[in-house]
Amino acid sequence: MTLAELRVLCERATKGPWVNAGRGDLRGPHTDGSDQTVAFCTYDPDGNFIAAARTWLPVMIEALDACDHLICPKDYHTIGCVCPCPECSRRQAALARLAETR
Repeated sequence: MTLAELRVLCERATKGPWVNAGRGDLRGPHTDGSDQTVAFCTYDPDGNFIAAARTWLPVMIEALDACDHLICPKDYHTIGCVCPCPECSRRQAALARLAETR
């Protein structure tokens, strides 16, 4: 499966974050801001995995996609640059969001 296909799966699924509320109840945000049951999984280790994957997979895809251009396209800087170009700004923001998940 490609990153593009994974991105489509994420876009079509109920938005995250999801949590395993226990007893098989996987919950995610409803459009009105409340919690809703989005899936049911009777095996908690699988439920934990599903909730974590739905929550973090979009962030990881974004970070991997942003890393596609590790060198500034303007050729001004390398990794860690403070270049204001859109590509570098996007990469830095995606990597910062990924770092927040640790």
